[in-house]
Amino acid sequence: MKLRAERKGGKLCLELEIEREPGKRTDLTLGHFVTRLQQTAEEAEVDTKTIYRWQLEAKVPDDDFEKHVKDTKTKHKELTSARVLRRSQFIMTDRRVPIS
Repeated sequence: MKLRAERKGGKLCLELEIEREPGKRTDLTLGHFVTRLQQTAEEAEVDTKTIYRWQLEAKVPDDDFEKHVKDTKTKHKELTSARVLRRSQFIMTDRRVPIS
């Protein structure tokens, strides 16, 4: 399922170190360090907006996500990332709002 794969990718991206590792390349034309996440995204040909969205999806607790999947299937509705992203935004602002 696409949404599960996106969440898994988001979890992996969250685990990547943000700080530059010794020995990693530097983008000399812009004069800044390339983070491990940026380098991985570039190699995988995934844009940063997509990675950010995946990371937001990954921040939704597994229980909430699974409940959303189950409820959506029960109601015979299309499973989209929009509600999961909305839930993630509430989590980031520390609001307690259900996913559905």
